[in-house]
Amino acid sequence: MTKILFIVNKYVDGQRDQKFYPLFLRYLARCLKEKDVDLRYAFFGDDFEDSFFTSDDFFYEPSITHHDRADLEKEASRIESAYGFTFKQAYYPEMLQASQFTRQKDLRAIHLPEHVISDVDHLVDRFNYVQKIILSENIDIVITDQSTDAEIEFARAICLKNNKFFFRIWPAFLGKRSIHQEHGFCKDKVVEAVYDPDFSYKKAEAFLDDYLENERSPYPPAVFYHEPNFFLARLKRNLNKESFIDFLLWKRFYRSVRNIVLKVFYRVERLRKDALIKDYDATQNYLFWGFHLTTEATISLRGLPYLTQTSLIESISRVLPYGYFLYVREHPSWRDKYKYEHVKKLFELPNVRVISTDVPTHTILRNSNGVITYNATTGIEALMHGKPVLSFSPNVYYPLHPAADYCSDLYELAAKLVRLVNMNVEREDTVRYLQKMFQITNDIPMEAESFLSKRDAVEKAEKLSGHLKIAFEMCLHQEDFSNVRE
Repeated sequence: MTKILFIVNKYVDGQRDQKFYPLFLRYLARCLKEKDVDLRYAFFGDDFEDSFFTSDDFFYEPSITHHDRADLEKEASRIESAYGFTFKQAYYPEMLQASQFTRQKDLRAIHLPEHVISDVDHLVDRFNYVQKIILSENIDIVITDQSTDAEIEFARAICLKNNKFFFRIWPAFLGKRSIHQEHGFCKDKVVEAVYDPDFSYKKAEAFLDDYLENERSPYPPAVFYHEPNFFLARLKRNLNKESFIDFLLWKRFYRSVRNIVLKVFYRVERLRKDALIKDYDATQNYLFWGFHLTTEATISLRGLPYLTQTSLIESISRVLPYGYFLYVREHPSWRDKYKYEHVKKLFELPNVRVISTDVPTHTILRNSNGVITYNATTGIEALMHGKPVLSFSPNVYYPLHPAADYCSDLYELAAKLVRLVNMNVEREDTVRYLQKMFQITNDIPMEAESFLSKRDAVEKAEKLSGHLKIAFEMCLHQEDFSNVRE
């Protein structure tokens, strides 16, 4: 029987809006067991222990092995040397998403202070715990979702060194999930396990035509479960955390005042940023960069080596092809997440133009000469508009579409940009790409709030188990890791 370990996001509690997520996990294990796959879970938070506890799963408890400072430093050095990674590398993406510092900055942080990123002593014991599970339990494959927990990066490093498989399920293709086999940090390939064999070439053509003709969004909006929020239930939850007086007077008062102040601040900041915006000129030769939210997993994890978007855009601005500009736009839904000083820096860069969020994406892509991105969905949309793409981190279009390129060496950036503006995109290539991706991606969201009922959790577990089973079999029967995207 194939042995699988699923490392669960430790920031998920399985309560309230997430109440059906534990049920989904249990049924996923049950469905896979019927397919001769033994799925077990590793939890690094305390929230699941009462609601999920089984003798087959793993709940982390700190050991007392390395209390001595000298021993701790020695063990940390040994691990980093043996596994070829650093604890800060594993910890930085998690803290960029989940640290108190980031929350205080309202997800606007692009750098972390030393005291946040250097507090890694507790991770040594966690690494050894993950290693013990994988090796002593003879785990064949580790799987996880898009979470950025440090323990997940530990598992990847352990799997790589011990010739085991590591899978991550990414929400990477038009609202659907692709399964990726990772071979190193920011090195992976899409597992082409077929989920929907009936998605035909004609369906792909119809999807593309509908997207272009109706100028619609390429994916449906996410649907999440919301627990009924009755007054007595809210009061009970808060009384469990703090005194009634504190809840009634101080916490609510502080939140109200803070929200009012922030709304005023963000409004003023928007007006200052609007003063930097240039008029959109559709006749100009331009490439397009759509800003990512810094705390997205695709950026905090996969974009880690490139520091920040502003620094990468500065590099691009220095080597743009003759007669070309780079148009940059904030994400329309996240305007309050980008500080004025970041937009001002872009405004000051040569050959960079900050354009309004009011300019529709379809208009921008239709008139562009190409798109530059880390790994955004904008890359897929660009290909659908017949525009080539240059990416900087793992994604679902390179090398699956011939008009998608990848830059792993900034010394090659100028040559990559010249190639980009001279690249043609064939419609047939795009249709075949869409057909393949719709066939090999699934429609099971992995966010804990996305399970709407007991029946919904059971149905989604059954469907995902079938897709994972195919992916497991494909990888367990391959002989080497030669087809790696870098």
